[in-house]
Amino acid sequence: QVLRRKDAKSILKELNLDIDSMKAMFKLVDSEQRGSVSITELCEAVMQLQGSGPNVHATMILFQTKRLLARLSRLERTMEVRLDNLKESVNSSTLSDSSTAGRNSGMGVIR
Repeated sequence: QVLRRKDAKSILKELNLDIDSMKAMFKLVDSEQRGSVSITELCEAVMQLQGSGPNVHATMILFQTKRLLARLSRLERTMEVRLDNLKESVNSSTLSDSSTAGRNSGMGVIR
């Protein structure tokens, strides 16, 4: 919301920052892709990126790694839910098949 304010451009200019850089910074800091970051997170990122050379590159790698880890964590949760649903589906299908056939088909319950 801060970057959308009309006076944001002039405030950032006073700090020797431009709005495009801050938007890119926001995307890096918002590793969980919530669409918001705290002012503290943003200020810490700006301070970490001040300087040049290796410091900037290391900080960029750190933010990209955090973003990647957050995405992997979301993927893991999604896959766990889908796998649980698949197990339930297979188990209920196996149980209903064996009860309607009157015999065990040799397929066990997935755990």
